[in-house]
Amino acid sequence: MLLCWYVYPALLLTDRRLQASRGLLAIFLINMLARALIELGMMYAWHSWHPWYGISHDLFSLLLCLVLGAKTPAGTSLLRTYFLAMAFLFAVESFFAWYMMTHISSEQGPVFYVPSDPAHFTLLLSTGVIVGMTWLFLAWFTRRWLYLPQPA
Repeated sequence: MLLCWYVYPALLLTDRRLQASRGLLAIFLINMLARALIELGMMYAWHSWHPWYGISHDLFSLLLCLVLGAKTPAGTSLLRTYFLAMAFLFAVESFFAWYMMTHISSEQGPVFYVPSDPAHFTLLLSTGVIVGMTWLFLAWFTRRWLYLPQPA
């Protein structure tokens, strides 16, 4: 997901063929960079992180991606597809964070991974499927992006 949230938007911002959508990409990237700075500080410096913060940001970002996708200029349907895919990933991450918060606990503090016991097999399997789908999407997206026509 880090590739989808940070690397791709930064690279897309540099593409002159997507000039009309640079503002939308910048909004998305700024949103994600703000999340990174705040979340990392809360987790590792202030030790005040709670999963509801992440879920709230995921839901905000989901709505933001839907709005950005709707505002994507005509002729850049590839970016609309990108924003819709990101909205889907935020929905998945929201569910994953909620699941972690409500089904997995530890006496040592927060747990940021799913234990590999049979009770969580369905979640682990679905996570693997979604990760695989994300890689397939990125391969498809990258190919389409690299072969976008040059502006006239």
